[in-house]
Amino acid sequence: MSQLRQLFYVSRAVDCVDASAVRKILAISRRNNRMLDITGCLTYTGAHFAQVLEGREEAVDILKNRIAADRRHADFRLVLDRKSTLREYPLWSMAFLNSPELCDDIEGLFVATATPRQAVLMMGRLKPDTVMGAL
Repeated sequence: MSQLRQLFYVSRAVDCVDASAVRKILAISRRNNRMLDITGCLTYTGAHFAQVLEGREEAVDILKNRIAADRRHADFRLVLDRKSTLREYPLWSMAFLNSPELCDDIEGLFVATATPRQAVLMMGRLKPDTVMGAL
């Protein structure tokens, strides 16, 4: 099995991000990710984004740089970057979780003392169910 790269980042949404903007992000991400064979999950709390991306290392790296430069969010923080052989989100070019109740937990990942274990635990909470995806 080929090696994959999986990363998890958090960021703070800027004021201009609303449900319409998130729908546009999802539509573009789903189309582009299918072409790049990238899977993952985007979480939006109303104040934060948290996203897991997984795929070939080169494709994930290019996408990470593009996302980090996006002006719809600030304080981009990569909290986990690891190699993997299995996808956590194999069925989702970009799953979506709208979860305001995760706001405080995601905010906690911005501190310098956040550990990879905390990131993995948070990623476990970002699992989509089979009927999620709409705003």
